[in-house]
Amino acid sequence: MAELQRRLTGKASGQTPAELSQHFNDWLSGRASDYQEWQRVTRQLENSQQREAAVRAQQDKITDQLKQIYRRAQTSSADDFDRLVSQQAGQQARRITTSAYGQQLTAADKAALARFDSEESLRGRQQRLAHHLTEVRAHLHGAREQIQRDQFTIKNLAADGTPDELAQRQASLKAKIIQEAQQWMSYQLAIQWIDRALSLASVDRYPAVIKAAEKNFAILTGGHYQKIALTTKEVRVLDDQQEWYAVGELSTGTAEQLFVALRLGFISVMSDRLRLPIIIDDGFVNFDHQRRQRVIELLNALAVRNQVLYFTANDQARKLPGVLDLDRE
Repeated sequence: MAELQRRLTGKASGQTPAELSQHFNDWLSGRASDYQEWQRVTRQLENSQQREAAVRAQQDKITDQLKQIYRRAQTSSADDFDRLVSQQAGQQARRITTSAYGQQLTAADKAALARFDSEESLRGRQQRLAHHLTEVRAHLHGAREQIQRDQFTIKNLAADGTPDELAQRQASLKAKIIQEAQQWMSYQLAIQWIDRALSLASVDRYPAVIKAAEKNFAILTGGHYQKIALTTKEVRVLDDQQEWYAVGELSTGTAEQLFVALRLGFISVMSDRLRLPIIIDDGFVNFDHQRRQRVIELLNALAVRNQVLYFTANDQARKLPGVLDLDRE
């Protein structure tokens, strides 16, 4: 803030308005770069957090699936489930063996065997159960490997310190952005003060001032903006797509064109009451050649009723008619 104040007071130390404007634009570019860096760091942090959350969610999902399998099998762990499967496989093998000799069969076994009309159908049932068992084991194996991979990923995320580093950088950038935002708010308050002063000064001739300003603004923007609405709170403009924008939503160049249009409109309307000389000291340094030509057209029209003195260091101005080159005088 101290650096900005030093630059803004550069007039007293011999700096020209163009240099002051360049310093201010450099300062704004620096702040925009800081904001973009903060956004990039924030996205990295959010992506890391999202990946971590996705890994944890996948791990929880697999764990829930395992719990459901264990619950259906009435077991509490993978080892218990494996033992149960082995027991059931052994029991099934024993049933098949004993059924061949018709020995040691319980009433339940006989009732179960009665559902099969042949040895072939019994063996088919056995094969289907064995296939299902293989699928369950493969699923369990894949689930265990996924859990191990997830645990390894979580461990690496915590070990390399990436989330902590990004969080620290985010906090640093956040503090810097807050400081810059306070400065930006001071400029916005200045804009609102200018809007308010202009509204009060032109209240008795509001329609004429707005009409003249709309004409000037349309010329300066090549017809892109057609209408201006001036209230006690803000200035809004309407573009050729019928979209309304507040001053704070406009680009720096377009906002400057709007203020030039309002000032020249105010002067042209008030000139029938009081005709004072208009002095402009390189006030259009941020305009390109085309927009500067449009401003000069407006100044020429205004010069019919008011004396206009326009000072500029732009070399292209030497080619204009009626220009007094102070370097050659």
